[in-house]
Amino acid sequence: MVHTTLRHPDLRLRDIKHIVALKRFDIQWDRGTVPESEWIYASLEDDAHRGRLLEWLRSKSISESADAFVLGGGYNDWTSIAWGEIIEHPEKFFDGRPLKIISKDLDWRLDYRQGCLARFGRWHYAEPSNHALQPTAGRRVKLP
Repeated sequence: MVHTTLRHPDLRLRDIKHIVALKRFDIQWDRGTVPESEWIYASLEDDAHRGRLLEWLRSKSISESADAFVLGGGYNDWTSIAWGEIIEHPEKFFDGRPLKIISKDLDWRLDYRQGCLARFGRWHYAEPSNHALQPTAGRRVKLP
């Protein structure tokens, strides 16, 4: 069984973005603070907000050693991290600049955008493996 990951050492940023874009239909976003939306307010403006954000992050039950990429908005703005770094130093990630944090195993994703909004989702695949990179993977397509 073939399992797509982002662990190959020769992957470039554009390769990673391409793979993630093709798999966007297979992600199921957690519910946000409003039932119709997956977005939450993710701020570090005071101790209360910081505590709620950290509680929300911990509620995802991700191992602190889980590897991920942080993708920023720039041409070459990406780095490799472990989930524990987000918990330890949230100010490095939730500072107002948009970014995506994507599991190297393509099992979860965290998006953060301007306005202090964040969402978290997990990939769920309709097939036994996630080898299909077609844009329609995981989506029901109506045939004529």
